[in-house]
Amino acid sequence: MKMKKLLAVVFCMILCVGCLAGCGGGGSDSGDTYVLKIASDEPNDSASSQAVEKFGEAIAEATDGQVTVEYMPDGAMGGDREILESVTMGNLEMGLFNVSMYATYDEDWNILSLPYVFEDQESKYAMLDGEFGAFLSDKAKESTGTEVLAYAEGTPMALSNNSHPIKTVDDVKGVKMRVVEADINLDLYDAWGGTAVPMAFTEVYTALQQGTIDGVDTSPYWVSVAKFSEVAKYMTDTQHQECTMAIAINSEFLASMPEDLQQTVRDLAYEYCAVEQRQLMADSVATEMENIKADGVEIYELSDAEKQTFIDASRPVIEKYRDTISAELFEMLGL
Repeated sequence: MKMKKLLAVVFCMILCVGCLAGCGGGGSDSGDTYVLKIASDEPNDSASSQAVEKFGEAIAEATDGQVTVEYMPDGAMGGDREILESVTMGNLEMGLFNVSMYATYDEDWNILSLPYVFEDQESKYAMLDGEFGAFLSDKAKESTGTEVLAYAEGTPMALSNNSHPIKTVDDVKGVKMRVVEADINLDLYDAWGGTAVPMAFTEVYTALQQGTIDGVDTSPYWVSVAKFSEVAKYMTDTQHQECTMAIAINSEFLASMPEDLQQTVRDLAYEYCAVEQRQLMADSVATEMENIKADGVEIYELSDAEKQTFIDASRPVIEKYRDTISAELFEMLGL
């Protein structure tokens, strides 16, 4: 009888320990700890950096410290290209970089650099967060061994210059515009009749000031942050190309984690580095637009008819790349 009572007590103690364990924090039963070293060339106070910091806080809390983040912004680990290479080789667990870097490994990623492929920001997010974005992420796994956890906002491009207001595509003719060195950008300015001038971003301010170039093709956010609004008189919100960022992780590293932690990483990366980052960026852009106006820049908003002149002139560029990009992607975009 005493033995039965003793066994009953032991059994109850085991049940209590199990219940306490089950009611504990969100960490995995494995007990292993993981450090996610994340690099970007974003400024420490940018919307994207704020989102990564929040992701780090959230995942540490959700996993009871089992997964933590070490964030290295400001190009501490190099530029976008170097960061993707490091994640691919496993020297970094995660990176935040422009999606155009993936085009070096797989030409399908050029789809995101083509002009006017999305109707607006809402449709862009719906595509990136759905089958379209998943298709590209699968291609990234195949070609680089990385998984895209979230697509962050880099804001659409605009045309800033010192020559004259740009109201239709004809106004671009003869204008020397700084662009990121990429075949699509060069092809686009050929189609528009302008002159594309590849140039390091750090050289743009002086080049505008000295008249080496007439303008710069970049987002309003960077027009303000890089102080181009001090040396450019006009800006047209053409939104001709999207600047999209990827937050990606080394696939082998992710697979080394228990499945519950893998899902936590995926869920929180999307919540903070996509959903929240996009709102942070929208708020930031609104502030920077006010700063641009305060600097005296004349901002021109295109009418639908004026925007259509850019769309029509850009179509040959889309057609040029149709044979090098998977047909499924064009179909999903309705192009």
